[in-house]
Amino acid sequence: MQSCPVSATIQPLHRRSAGTVAAIFCLGLSHHTAPIAVREKVAFSPENLVAAYRYLLEQGLARETLIVSTCNRTEIYVHGGQGYHRQALQDWLCHFHGVDPRLLDGHIYYSSDAETVRHLFRVACGLDSMIIGEPQILGQVKDAYQAAADSGAAGPVLNRLLHWAFRVAKRVRSETAIGSAPVSVAYAAVSLAKQLLGSLEGKSVLLIGAGDTIELVATHLREHGVGSFAVANRSAERGQQLAEKFTGNAHALEAIPELLHDADVVVSCTASLLPILTLETVSAAMLRRAQRDLMLVDLAVPRDIASEVEGVEQCFLYTLDDLNDIAHACLR
Repeated sequence: MQSCPVSATIQPLHRRSAGTVAAIFCLGLSHHTAPIAVREKVAFSPENLVAAYRYLLEQGLARETLIVSTCNRTEIYVHGGQGYHRQALQDWLCHFHGVDPRLLDGHIYYSSDAETVRHLFRVACGLDSMIIGEPQILGQVKDAYQAAADSGAAGPVLNRLLHWAFRVAKRVRSETAIGSAPVSVAYAAVSLAKQLLGSLEGKSVLLIGAGDTIELVATHLREHGVGSFAVANRSAERGQQLAEKFTGNAHALEAIPELLHDADVVVSCTASLLPILTLETVSAAMLRRAQRDLMLVDLAVPRDIASEVEGVEQCFLYTLDDLNDIAHACLR
């Protein structure tokens, strides 16, 4: 029987590190331990990562550090400094985001040394994802590593660890069938829409955002018969590029209230720190829709659609956590 690439690689890495590399720690929370209402409170945006790295290094909490912040997890990897004190690192996370420490009670996990190495390998391979084997996480870890390197936060220890993680992820994808199923969060979102509406042909779809996830949603929409849709995005150039690629129409975010009037399905995934769709905006749109249902799928963390929208009559709101069971059903 062929050995598992993850297990086979941890011990060599750990042995090579012995005597030359100090301990590596990880503190985090994920979809396994925390609901989206908690995860979104401690998510890092590209804009505040630089300040986070500067604080961790200058305050002596880390000699080297890496922050992996995605829709489904926030994890801080630390080498050196005071990061081995779990409480110090947890206190910093709460202070940085301005949240009550009690919010994280029961949601945080902490690991060290070989356990941390194993965990990062599993994350990079997609083994720890909400949807097992989803391919986007590897790119997200690579982006996180690049951001840490650009900020001067990733030194020789984390460089070695991350390159091993990328190597293991490549082996897992080439030597196992983990990535053979076309299931992803985007796939699950489109499958849900098809399940609820019966068919997507002729339906009006509004996509908010123009990143990788929305592009993947657009790909699956086209496969399910959607011929044209609207794309609303902050960057006009990126929105236009995506719209043209999939025969859609590009709009500014300011056009969303009008676009909601005609939409059957809305899928949103932006990097906004505040809701794009508020209760007031959705309520006003529903008054003009002549008793037509509206399906809303929020793939963002922090959430793009205010949670209060769920109480609006004839609105059906789904978040990442709601897609978990759907995605696993697709795999069976």
